[in-house]
Amino acid sequence: MVEVDLVRELESLGISINDWKIAKPHNVSDTYSIIRNDSEIEIRLVNWDGSNWFESKETKIWVVETCVNIVEQSKTNANSKFLRLDVKALARLSSMCASLNVEFEGLNQLSKDVAIVASGLAEIQNIQSFDLDIYLQLMIYRGRYLDCIVFFRKQLLESKYDETFLPDIIDMLININELYQYIIDIQPEEFNNQFEQDWALGNVMVMATTISRGALLQLESGLGIISISMANQFITDLIPHISAILLRYEDSEWSNVTYTHNAIKQSMFAYTSLMIGNLTSLNIAYDAILDGADRACMDGFELESREVFHTLFGHIIRLRVLASTGIKGGRWDNAVNQAEKAIQQTGSLADTSHRQASLETIMSLVKTGRISDMQLYAADLSRNIDFV
Repeated sequence: MVEVDLVRELESLGISINDWKIAKPHNVSDTYSIIRNDSEIEIRLVNWDGSNWFESKETKIWVVETCVNIVEQSKTNANSKFLRLDVKALARLSSMCASLNVEFEGLNQLSKDVAIVASGLAEIQNIQSFDLDIYLQLMIYRGRYLDCIVFFRKQLLESKYDETFLPDIIDMLININELYQYIIDIQPEEFNNQFEQDWALGNVMVMATTISRGALLQLESGLGIISISMANQFITDLIPHISAILLRYEDSEWSNVTYTHNAIKQSMFAYTSLMIGNLTSLNIAYDAILDGADRACMDGFELESREVFHTLFGHIIRLRVLASTGIKGGRWDNAVNQAEKAIQQTGSLADTSHRQASLETIMSLVKTGRISDMQLYAADLSRNIDFV
């Protein structure tokens, strides 16, 4: 049974609950904390208010055991004390659990389950909190997506193709598109702050494009096992749903798109076009793909390091296309220089998410014109999620 006061326990670790501002304007930076385990790294999803809770092994174990306890209780006839658990504290606990996934196996599912419990308790307690609701939905989507990725990659290691992967991904993209529309339809006066809608739409789009990119990366990394005809069907079934998400960037809400979202949008357009051209009978002009990749790289713009970080995928796409088409000379040299500059500018984020895999992929493309380790590239660029 849950006997602890979650709010008190978490705030004693320096993790704000009562004063936690879930929705923040895009110009307010999060504080990112990193977990290391040999060569594996993962970025935390939330601002931990300067807490160093993750340095304590005992605290990590407490987080995991508490999450397990809560999920187990949710499956039984919960008592009144359980039903009164603080939902914001559960949301924090879900994120803490997620951030420990590198050190403990199976925590993506556990984190997702805690978020599901929190969402159910919010309904029971009749908590009307827009930002908390969206945050929990994002944590649930995160867990579902990562569960799909982990299982798909395990099947690939056994030379098997997971036929449940694509339907699950499509279902998530449909649901996320509906969530986006729900947020759009809310009247302005219903938000507590004017930036709540922007915050929600921004994070929903990051989640949607991460899932879209992750699906294509898994397909690409499995081409030795997945036949061309299966890959063609995969693309044919998936692309309409990716397009529906990306077309959201054409909505009026994105008339003043941020640099970060411009990089995400343009790189996904370029990558999707590249995959369609490579795996279907449709003829996609390389100039069109390069145009999108150029816009994603944003050469010449004055960007902050985190904004530059989001251009790295665009640099990879540009180098891939230039190398595959044999374009050298000034255009190739400029692409190499700009990619190396982007790597240098993200030096302060050296431990962040897929930055190391991007660096190695870029260096491989520069030296050999190809991606030397497709599994590293696909795994790292798809398993880490960066909320903006």
